[in-house]
Amino acid sequence: MKKQLQLLSAAALMTLGAHAQTVSVDVTDRLLVNPDFELYEKDCTPVAFKGAEDVEAAAGLAFGWSQNPEEFDGDARGLVQTTKNYHGNALYYCSQATFPDEFKFYQRIPAAKLTPGLYKVSCLMWVEKDMYGSTCLYANKNVKYYTTAGYYKGKAIVDTDEERGFSDYAGGNPSARWMRPVFVYVQVGEGEDLEIGIRTSSFNNGFNTKNAGTFSVDDFHIEKVLSQPGKTPTEFSAEVLQNNDFELNSEGEPFASVGKSTWWKWDDIAPSGGVYGWDTSTVTDNCGLTNGGGKAQNISGKLTYWVNSKGEPIPDDYTLSQMVSASDLEPGIYELSARIWSFTTQYGKGRLFADNGSETDVAYYGVESQYEGNVEEGEKATFFGYPGANTNGYRRHEEMFVNIPVDDNVDNVQVGIKSGAGVAAAAGHGVMHLDFVRFYKVSNLPMTLDADDNTGSSLSAKNDMRVTLKRRFDNKAWNTVCLPFALDAADITAIFGKGARVAAFTGVKGTDLLFTTVDKMEAGKPYIIQPTDVLPSPMIIDDVNITATEATSVEQGGYTLKGSFAPMAVSAADNTRLVLSTTADDNQLTVPSEDGTVAGFGAVVLNPAQTAGLRILIDGVATGITAPSITTAEGSANDRIYNLNGQRVEQLSRGVNIVNGKKIIKK
Repeated sequence: MKKQLQLLSAAALMTLGAHAQTVSVDVTDRLLVNPDFELYEKDCTPVAFKGAEDVEAAAGLAFGWSQNPEEFDGDARGLVQTTKNYHGNALYYCSQATFPDEFKFYQRIPAAKLTPGLYKVSCLMWVEKDMYGSTCLYANKNVKYYTTAGYYKGKAIVDTDEERGFSDYAGGNPSARWMRPVFVYVQVGEGEDLEIGIRTSSFNNGFNTKNAGTFSVDDFHIEKVLSQPGKTPTEFSAEVLQNNDFELNSEGEPFASVGKSTWWKWDDIAPSGGVYGWDTSTVTDNCGLTNGGGKAQNISGKLTYWVNSKGEPIPDDYTLSQMVSASDLEPGIYELSARIWSFTTQYGKGRLFADNGSETDVAYYGVESQYEGNVEEGEKATFFGYPGANTNGYRRHEEMFVNIPVDDNVDNVQVGIKSGAGVAAAAGHGVMHLDFVRFYKVSNLPMTLDADDNTGSSLSAKNDMRVTLKRRFDNKAWNTVCLPFALDAADITAIFGKGARVAAFTGVKGTDLLFTTVDKMEAGKPYIIQPTDVLPSPMIIDDVNITATEATSVEQGGYTLKGSFAPMAVSAADNTRLVLSTTADDNQLTVPSEDGTVAGFGAVVLNPAQTAGLRILIDGVATGITAPSITTAEGSANDRIYNLNGQRVEQLSRGVNIVNGKKIIKK
């Protein structure tokens, strides 16, 4: 079911604040050096990796990373561009005919840089089919292996104390290297270091195998999180899909026996509606469940689904699919993955697909040139470039995937395969095998909040967002901040660093603006904040509930801390708007020296009476933040009257007026 939170009105969401979210923050740039391999060591200086021409210069151990054993040279290692979906300009590749038994490629993060708690460590990884060795992502004693548990035997799993999991990936085809996300959760205690990286060996399915354990890796991330999912992708898929690996008969029970050449045509199992759990738009003369006469390889279980034709061509509107109700899903980006195979030269219009009602994402098995005239317009297409096999060859099922967004406007998501003979209009064109279908959430819905544009001027209440906050904060200086989501003490520490201080505007005493430190931030309310270890912009904050659609202001004693989600205009000629700025040595509360804007998701101080000599005190202690003396060509600020919006008026009006820096009420 959807989270109960999704059913609440925007007004109700406003009252929930930090109690309704568990914010995560990407702390990669704070903790790792060269996490995405965009740097290499040249003349002892890290410089941006340029492209293929620099691969030779970039050979060797990646800048910022270590290995054990240190003397390992490797047959081939360094920065390359040999996968389909690497991040940025380069990935790291490491190959060896025979790896040491416990080779590791890693970084160690000292406890001094860590806040105790739960972390998610992730990367993109590629390992060749049937050559997994013991390749795994690890974070201290928590390990995630690349493929299924049954593959690892004997020395492949060496540490009995580790907390292990398995990604269940099929392994890649060297002709089409698609990297896959691998992640692991780890609890870090007080005073504990964190070591993360890749561990591998050549011990492969019970034997030492030449080149086994070779890996490609890219785009490491470390996120500070408060909880981890209760189900693995495989477990979740089994809940929202029926018979996702085609091992059940028409009654929903496992088949009694499956021989080497077992083959159930659709007609053999049709009395109860065909393949259990799946719907089809039409039935061909050659479709059903099979193991390919022993030629189907890398299938999950004993059977795979098969669609083909002998007489009439496969219709171009052919689908085998299931409908997943959005009521069973949280909003987010979901991945549909499957193991698929097709004949070389007979790809037709066969493709994996996910349709959310307004968008259809598809994945074709071969290269784009092999689908001339067969690509459907209006679909977002990816081409995986697999070679297939001839009619007598072995049928290796390859991993394919598409991503589809699911939000509150989606009722259902249709997932499965589409096929058809296409322009060939011949029997057998569009032939496909399908197995091990998975559908699971890979991230929250993305949202960008840019302090330099107007993205914050038209917000709506949304939950479970992955927010990219583009706003610069200065470490160890006081900054204004006003966010559309609430943060508690743990969130503030995770985002702004251990020891970060937040202060709210709570009063005025003479020319002193009084601020008081707080341990949480309300959505939409302006504050000042002193980060200790703020992440470089942009910051990625996950599991965020946008609950405030407009920024608010705090008024005390005739002065206002005015928050805004969009940039605010300031002027050198307007002495009523003071900016909290950072100089080389300290903060100043000042009139800007020239016309411009204050970044969104921040605040300004309104000083409608243009009182001179203001200063900021925090918890009763002077901070050194003061405002300059203010004079104008028109004379003293005391000669003028202002309303609460900081606008000068000619005479007292009904309500609250600011005269000589004091609040006067006219009835």
